[in-house]
Amino acid sequence: MSDSPATHTSITLALDVDIVEFCNESTFPEVLAVGTYTLQESTQKRIGKLYLFDVTDPHDSSVSPGLVERVQHDTDAIFDLAWAPFQSTAANGNSAALLAQAGAGGNVDLYSVSRDHEVVVPANNLDPVNNLVSPDGGIRLDHLQTVECSLKGGLCTSVAWSLPSMSSTNMLATSTSACELVVLDASAPGGMSILINLPGAHDLEIWNVAFDRWHPALLFSGADDCMFKGWDLRATGGEDAEPALEAVFSNRRAHSAGVCCIVPSPWEEHKVLTGSYDEKIRLWDLRNLTRPVQEHELETGGGGGRIKCHPK
Repeated sequence: MSDSPATHTSITLALDVDIVEFCNESTFPEVLAVGTYTLQESTQKRIGKLYLFDVTDPHDSSVSPGLVERVQHDTDAIFDLAWAPFQSTAANGNSAALLAQAGAGGNVDLYSVSRDHEVVVPANNLDPVNNLVSPDGGIRLDHLQTVECSLKGGLCTSVAWSLPSMSSTNMLATSTSACELVVLDASAPGGMSILINLPGAHDLEIWNVAFDRWHPALLFSGADDCMFKGWDLRATGGEDAEPALEAVFSNRRAHSAGVCCIVPSPWEEHKVLTGSYDEKIRLWDLRNLTRPVQEHELETGGGGGRIKCHPK
C-alpha cells in the first residue's frame, strides 16, 4: 500500500482560490502564483487578487516548511494564469519570468516577476498599481501590459503560451465566455498585439485553450457545447494576408458535458488529454479522433477542471 500524501503546508486566503501555478524550472521553480476569484453578491462585481509565494523546501531542516507570501496584488477576478516557458530579463538586468493572466474583465494582463535582493527602490518612486516589491525585497512584480481581448463583453477564461523552441514568434492564446478565440503576438513583452480575434469559435462558453507542444501551428479549444476542437494557425491567401484560424477537426460525440481542460502530452507526439464536467478524463491520439484511446472515471463531484502532467 502506498503512503498517503503528506500536507506540506496550508493557508487560508481572503478570496476563493481558482488557480495555482509554479514558475518554470529554469527561472524560479520555488515561486508559486495563486489567482483568486470571488463574486460580490451585493454588487455582482467579480474581484480577485494575485499572490506570489516562496515555497520552502520540505526536506530542508534549516527552514520551517511553509508558504511565504511575497506579493499581493488587487486585480480583476482571475480565471487562469500561465508562466512563459522561457526566461526573460527585468528592467534592472536580473533574470525574470513572464506571467500571463486571464481575467473577468475580458483582458489578458502580462507581468514580469524578478528577484530584487540587491536593488533598493525608494517607496516614493513606486507606482502602487504597476510596481510591487515584497516586504523583504525578495520578489518584484511589474505589470507590463493589459490587452483587451473580448470584443463582445466576455470574460477571458484561459490563457496559454506557445513553445518558443517550436516557433519563431512567441504567442499567447486566450478564450472567452463570449465564444471568441484570441491569439496575441507576445514577442515583445509590454508590446503585445492581437493577431487573431475569431468570434463564434464555439456555440457556448469556451473554457480552455492550449497550443500543441509538437506542432506550433495547432491550437486546441474546449467549450460548454461539448466540443473538442483543433485549429490551424496560419496565414491564408498569400504572403501578406492576415493570420487566420482554420478548423481542422471537431469532436462533439465523446464528451457528454462541457470540455473544461485540454493538456497536450509533454512526452508523446499526437497525444492529448481532455477533462470534462462529465466526470471523465480522456486520452486522445490526434491521428484517429473517432474515439479516445482511454477514458478514466473521476469522483471529484465537479469534473476534470484541471489536469497537470508530471514535468519529468
